[in-house]
Amino acid sequence: MNEYARIASPLVTQSVDRSIAALRWVGFWSAVALPFLHVPLLAIEGFTATSAPVILALWLANAAALVVGRDHAPRGRGQESPERARA
Repeated sequence: MNEYARIASPLVTQSVDRSIAALRWVGFWSAVALPFLHVPLLAIEGFTATSAPVILALWLANAAALVVGRDHAPRGRGQESPERARA
């Protein structure tokens, strides 16, 4: 293995890990926030022919966000970051 491969491999792994963590973060918080859109829409408009496609799209987006963000583990106070724990 050449020197470039030894350097690039940890950088690529770290970049992929951070990208996945960011995607999980977005999924988690989207799953939290989306009900604030479709619940009022249902309360105001009801489930009518005009609002049904929007509500169904929001439900599908919420389900997708739940799947993507299910492994998100927010760090609380006093918890060490994974990068520091590896060092």
